[in-house]
Amino acid sequence: MIAVFILANPLHASLETYGAFKGEHYLQASANAPGAAQLEEHGVSAFAVTAGGNTPLFIDAKPGGTFPIPIYLEQIEGSSHYQGHQTHLDAETRDEYFPDGLVTFTLFDFETNPEATLTLATPALPPIPAVANFAESQAIDPSQPFTLRWNGFAGAGAQDRIWVRVQSFGNPLFVTPIPGAPGALAGSATEVVIPAGTLTGQEGIEATIIFLQVGQQTDGSLPGSTALMGSYRSTKVTLKLEGDDGGSDDGPVVSATMPGTGETNVETDTQVLFQFSRSMAPITDFIWMANGIPLDDASFTYDWISSVDLLVTYAPAFPPNANILWIMGDAFQDTEGNPLEGENRSGFFRTAGQGDCDDGDPLEQAGNFSLTRGVRSLQTGPGTLVPHSDGGAFIVASFNPPTDFVPSGASFDLPSGDTLEMDSFFGSPYFYYETFTNAAAFTEAFPQGSYVARVERSADPTIQTTLNASGTFPPTPELLNHTAAQAIDPASAFTLSWNAFTGAGASSVISLEILDAEGDTEGDTVFSAPNECLNIELAPTATSISLPAGTLQSGHVYDLIINFYRLTDTSEHGASGITFSAAAGASTETTIRTTGGSGGDNLRLDGFRIGNTGRFEATVTGTPGLAVLVDGSSNLIDWDTVTILNLPASGSASFEDSRPLSTSGGQFYRLRAN
Repeated sequence: MIAVFILANPLHASLETYGAFKGEHYLQASANAPGAAQLEEHGVSAFAVTAGGNTPLFIDAKPGGTFPIPIYLEQIEGSSHYQGHQTHLDAETRDEYFPDGLVTFTLFDFETNPEATLTLATPALPPIPAVANFAESQAIDPSQPFTLRWNGFAGAGAQDRIWVRVQSFGNPLFVTPIPGAPGALAGSATEVVIPAGTLTGQEGIEATIIFLQVGQQTDGSLPGSTALMGSYRSTKVTLKLEGDDGGSDDGPVVSATMPGTGETNVETDTQVLFQFSRSMAPITDFIWMANGIPLDDASFTYDWISSVDLLVTYAPAFPPNANILWIMGDAFQDTEGNPLEGENRSGFFRTAGQGDCDDGDPLEQAGNFSLTRGVRSLQTGPGTLVPHSDGGAFIVASFNPPTDFVPSGASFDLPSGDTLEMDSFFGSPYFYYETFTNAAAFTEAFPQGSYVARVERSADPTIQTTLNASGTFPPTPELLNHTAAQAIDPASAFTLSWNAFTGAGASSVISLEILDAEGDTEGDTVFSAPNECLNIELAPTATSISLPAGTLQSGHVYDLIINFYRLTDTSEHGASGITFSAAAGASTETTIRTTGGSGGDNLRLDGFRIGNTGRFEATVTGTPGLAVLVDGSSNLIDWDTVTILNLPASGSASFEDSRPLSTSGGQFYRLRAN
C-alpha cells in the first residue's frame, strides 16, 4: 500500500506576520493550580499570517542550530492563519533542537518559495494560565454561550497576547485569532465566550489557554512583514458537558493522547500517554503497527500512572521514519464495568528520521576535516561481488566547519605536491569527490603517503596539517545471508550477517545503512547503525545486527550498504578545535527485500496532476493484470473507494477522482491490490 497527499490552491502567497516562541506546557485537572504536562512539558510554537495570493502548499519554521528540524505550520481552517509546534520531554532537548538564534520561515507556494528570518531571543516566561471557573467548565450547557475565564496575565505588556483553542479529539471547534492577527486577545484579557451550539454533541473536548510574552516585535525580513519572538506557557483542561458526570449510565472516552493523532517528527523513544474521561479498570487491549506491520506486544510496557492516565513504553524504540498506528480493543472499561466509547479509539503518528539528530558518526562530526580513500563493491548474490558500477574506488574529502568559524576555502595536497581545491555549494560543507573504475587506477592517482589538509580564512592564517594515508584497504564487506535477505518477514525481527572485519582495532569502524529503494521515499534512510539517537551500537568486531520487527514495510525493496573503515591518522588543531583525520575504507552495496504485498510489490502512484476538469488525476503502475483499489480520504481515518483499475499489459493506467478537489485541507490516496 502506498499513499500520496495533495493540497489544493498551491499559488503564490507571502507573509504578513510571523513569530516563534519557546515555552512550557501544563495540565489542569481540578480547581487547584495546574501541574506540569506529562511527556510534553516543553515546546516551541510558531505562528504565521499570510498576506496576498492564495493558500501556500505549507509553511515551515526551521532553526539555524545544529539540528535544523522544521516545524510544519498547519492552516487554521477558514483563515489565512497558520500554527505549528514541537514538544519535548525536557528543556535541554528542546533547546538542543531549537536554540535561540536564527529561525527561517519558508512558504512553499510552487512559485517563489519566499523566506523570512527572525532572531529568537527567549525572554522570561509568563505566568501559568489557570481556568478560574473550573467547576462551571465541567457542566457546560452546550445550547447556551459559555464564558471560559482564567487568571490574569500578571505583568502583561501592550504587545503580549493570549491564544485560546478548543478541540474535540484534535478537531478545532473554537479558535481565537493567533498572535499578530487582527482581533488577537490582548494580554489583559481574562475570558472568552464560546458561542452557543459550538460544543453540542461533542466528546473529548479540550481547551488550551496560552499566555504569549512577546520579547520583541520588529519589522520582518520580508517587505511589509512583522516578526514576533518570545516565550509562552500553556494550560490544557478537559471541558465536560452538562450531564456528563462520569456516572455509570454511559461509557468512558479517551479525552487526550500524546503524541496527538497526525503528529510528525515524534522522537523514536517517546512514551505514549492516553488520558481517559473517568477512572479506568487496569486493563489494556491494543494493536500496534509500524508501517502496516504488527509490533510485538511483548515489547510494550503498560503503566497506569493514575486511574485515568495510561503510559505506554515501547522498547528499545519505535522504528524511525515510520507511521505508528494504535487501535484500542474492546477490553477497556471503567471501574464500574462500562465499556470504552467514543470515536477516539485509534490514532497514528509519524516518527522522526534518523537524520534528525546527530548520530555521532566519527567521520562526519562538525568541526572535522576528513579524507577517505576507499574501494566499493556491488553484491548481486551469495558470494558474488563485483566493482561498483558507479566506480569501484573513490576518494572523498570533506570539511565541516565548527560553529562561528567562517572559512574562505579548503584544499588538500597529494603526496606528489599537486593541490586539489574543494567545493562548497550554497553554504554547504566543502567537498571533493572522485571515482575510478578500479583500485589500480585509483591508487596510481591517489597513492599511499602524506597528504596536506588545508583550511583557509580570509583574514586569519591558514590552518593546515599533514595526514598519513597509508596501509591496505579493509577487507570487502559481504552479506553472508544474502538469500534469506531476499525474503524478510517484516513482522518479525531479522538478523543481517556479514564477514568479519579482519584486523579491526580500536581505530576501526563498521557502519551499516538501509535506504528505501522505491516510490516517493526513495533514498530515505530507514535504519542505520551505529546510532546514538536510538542507542544502537556496532563494534568493529561485530558480524551481525538485528532489525526490529516493523522496521521494514511489506512487499518492499531496500538498498543495504555495509562499510568497513580504518582511521589511519587523526589530529586536532588546538586553537580552532578542528579534528583532521584520514581513513581507508571498503564498502559493499546490495539489495534486500521483504515478503508480502499481495502481488502489489511494484505498485506506485505518480504523474500527479490537476486535469482540465479541475479534478485530481494520477497514474497507477504495477504488475500487469493486477486489480488495484484506489481509495481516497480527507483525514487518513475514513476511506472511500475512488475507482478500481485492472492494470493492462503495459502495467500502467490513469484515473480521475470524480470528487471535487478539496479547497480547505488535504486529499490522501492509497493503493491496494484487490
